[in-house]
Amino acid sequence: MPVGTAVALGLAGASILGKTIAARQAAKGIFTEEDASRLAELQRLRSQDQLGLSAAERGRMEAGQVVARGAALRDLEPLRAAGPGVTAREAFMGGLATTETLAAARQAGARDIAEADRLAVQAQRAELSKLAGLQEQEKVAKRQALLAGLTGAADLGSAALTASIDKREKAMQDALAEKAKLQAELDVSRQLQRTLQAQPASPVSPLGTYGSFLTNPTSTWR
Repeated sequence: MPVGTAVALGLAGASILGKTIAARQAAKGIFTEEDASRLAELQRLRSQDQLGLSAAERGRMEAGQVVARGAALRDLEPLRAAGPGVTAREAFMGGLATTETLAAARQAGARDIAEADRLAVQAQRAELSKLAGLQEQEKVAKRQALLAGLTGAADLGSAALTASIDKREKAMQDALAEKAKLQAELDVSRQLQRTLQAQPASPVSPLGTYGSFLTNPTSTWR
């Protein structure tokens, strides 16, 4: 074999080998061990119908709502007991206002938790779909890397093979870019969920429908 041909074949072989190794390394980056662990956890939650807020997340929201209701009760306390400056009728009306305030606060809190749970389920389903897609892309990329090596060994001088490998490399790069884009969208969804969970219970008038009487005791009550 002429020296020039041997050198050319050697360079072509080294180029194909390098691209095959690079393709395998890129395939590993598409679906990481962390991704696999998270996918398994989400699949477990889905199979047990437990997607959404965790017990700890729900508990934190409920605790915050209890604190908010306690503050509202303290504001109404002076109106609930007859005594100096508060007639029995005013105390009765204050008790009704307290009952109404607590009921409205509980309803608002339940709505907040339901909405937070809905957003959590939505985010987790999107994450499941994204991770499952990345897992499949990794499998395809690994098969392509193996095929590239086998084909390269059979035909080192094929320009078409080089173009095919380059195309596969670009496809894997596009897959990594898509992964980053999906992750950014998921982060925005999670931030929205955390923002909703951090909000206090919906404001409710501590005086309810009886506010006009309490602020003007001389008015006629019917």
